[in-house]
Amino acid sequence: LGYVPTGFLAESMPRVITGVSVTPIATAGTLFMQAIYLRKNMKVSNISTFPTSTGTTLTNHSYGLYDITNRTLLATSANSTTSTVTANAILTKAMTTPYTVPADGLYYVGINFAGTTAPTFAGMTAAGNAAFRGIPPIVCGTSTTGVTTPLPSPAAALTASVNSIWVGIS
Repeated sequence: LGYVPTGFLAESMPRVITGVSVTPIATAGTLFMQAIYLRKNMKVSNISTFPTSTGTTLTNHSYGLYDITNRTLLATSANSTTSTVTANAILTKAMTTPYTVPADGLYYVGINFAGTTAPTFAGMTAAGNAAFRGIPPIVCGTSTTGVTTPLPSPAAALTASVNSIWVGIS
């Protein structure tokens, strides 16, 4: 956990390798899922990302924690109807009810932005074979489309993406 920002319990990837702005959500209203490893008894009170652009005319945005096997929603933030987000600053959303992780393992963080254009995020773009990225569990990808509010449960199966984003848990 040497690179985790102060106050965070976990991150999807070390922030020192998130040197690019990526577009994980090509179509606003598409749920993006990012895998993250969480430890037993960790309390998920907040989910954070790092937008590198503001997006445009945002109508809804929310974050959720999902189990990796069935993509069942375990915890969710309130839906925000703020029309913009601040670029180049950590965006934190509180869970409506904190979630205590029952077992060590991979979980998905679901991220949804509805509006004209979703923001870009600090992350990385994978090189290599698309078929290899599609081997379960898929590390990151798009899921349910047409999402405004609330987040879906269960979420649709993932389509693997080349774009992983930084996600922090506190």
